[in-house]
Amino acid sequence: MNLIKHIKALSGEAEWPMWKRKILDLLDYHEGALAAIDGKLVKPSALAAGSDDKMVKNHKLQSDLCRKANSYAKPMITSAVEDAVCQKIMDKETPYEMWEVQSKISKHRPRISYLRYVSTFFHLVGLKEKMS
Repeated sequence: MNLIKHIKALSGEAEWPMWKRKILDLLDYHEGALAAIDGKLVKPSALAAGSDDKMVKNHKLQSDLCRKANSYAKPMITSAVEDAVCQKIMDKETPYEMWEVQSKISKHRPRISYLRYVSTFFHLVGLKEKMS
């Protein structure tokens, strides 16, 4: 499945809601990927010594699911963001950590844009007053 090529790389806060929806739809395709993004799918802890076959089998299934979901979600996210954003998330170990950083970046961007707008407005008002 190579549908990620149809999603434009995230480059600004205005694109966040649509980008997020498209990425979540793609992640929903793979079992466990959304749970990995939500932080609900975590690598199981080590088995205790002397675990029975049923516990070992269940542990292996959980470990495989976690590994596959992470292996699917991480490249999906990194390939759908611009390089500047990728540099901020590439050191994260889990898709959940990557998603949290990306969410925080996008949530702060509107505030920063608003502050730039307000400061530009007051700067222009000040220039207008100086010219009068």
